[in-house]
Amino acid sequence: MTVPTIRFVPDLPDLLQHDEYRDDGHEPGTRTVKFRITLTPEGVSIIADAQYPITLEELLARLGAREIEQMLCG
Repeated sequence: MTVPTIRFVPDLPDLLQHDEYRDDGHEPGTRTVKFRITLTPEGVSIIADAQYPITLEELLARLGAREIEQMLCG
C-alpha cells in the first residue's frame, strides 16, 4: 500500500453535523464516516469527514488515495 501525501488546507466542507460528532463512537466498535464522491474532469474526488483522522487516512490509503487534503481543527 502506498502512503498518501498529506497536504494541509485552510478549509474543507463539513459533512458531519454537530449531533453526529457528539454521538459518534458511543456504540462499541462504531465510528461515523461520511463521503461525498464527485466525478471531475481530472478523475474521482472524494471528500470525507470523520472525527478520527488517523482511521480516515488509513481508509483512504486503502482505497488508493495518492494525496489527502486535511484541515487542522481546534
